[in-house]
Amino acid sequence: AKQEDLSADEHSSDSDLEKPVIAAAQRPYDCELLGICSFLPKRDLLRFRNINKRASSIADIFLKNIYTKISQEEKNKKLILAAKKGSVWATNLMIQSGANPCYLFTPIGGIPHEEFNLYSLDSSPFGTTPLMHAAYNGHVDIVRLLLDCRVNLDIQSCEGMTALNLATKQGHEKVVRLLLDEGAKIDLIDRKGHSPLMWASIIGHEALVGLLLDAGADIN
Repeated sequence: AKQEDLSADEHSSDSDLEKPVIAAAQRPYDCELLGICSFLPKRDLLRFRNINKRASSIADIFLKNIYTKISQEEKNKKLILAAKKGSVWATNLMIQSGANPCYLFTPIGGIPHEEFNLYSLDSSPFGTTPLMHAAYNGHVDIVRLLLDCRVNLDIQSCEGMTALNLATKQGHEKVVRLLLDEGAKIDLIDRKGHSPLMWASIIGHEALVGLLLDAGADIN
């Protein structure tokens, strides 16, 4: 089945909703909104939540209920997509719905080509985590949210990459600083034999080189 990308609907238009539904969101009656949301399909709930803050908070109750009932594997995969896209809302929703913030993407028996591309991170999806995807794409708020969940900072992908390696390779200084502040191991090397300091040197990022050296990176 095609994997749904929640973050793609985060800012979807409410123009397809019926006018009475939109009008109800403007009135101060939570019971009315609860009644409406109980009949809306998932796609319309995603639109409804964008009308205003009241509609958002009530729609999220029903969305959480929907996603709580899906399989653990689907929750975890949606969390990876949310982290990859940088959606704080979708990341939060999936964590609240029971997704594992420490999820390690290791499908058994292979995956379809389209899913391989969808979940790939720096050439391969295998052994990746939500934190790695967020770090690689420079999503500081998502990284911070996942760190609040006490995820393992130093898990290495099948390519030997940690969140710190990936953030450094992509030149995301704010993410690197945050990971270092949280105690990420600074000298772990990937399968190519590169440490974060080596990646910073390879991409010519002087500020990151200085940051890593100040944090105690091994120059040998």
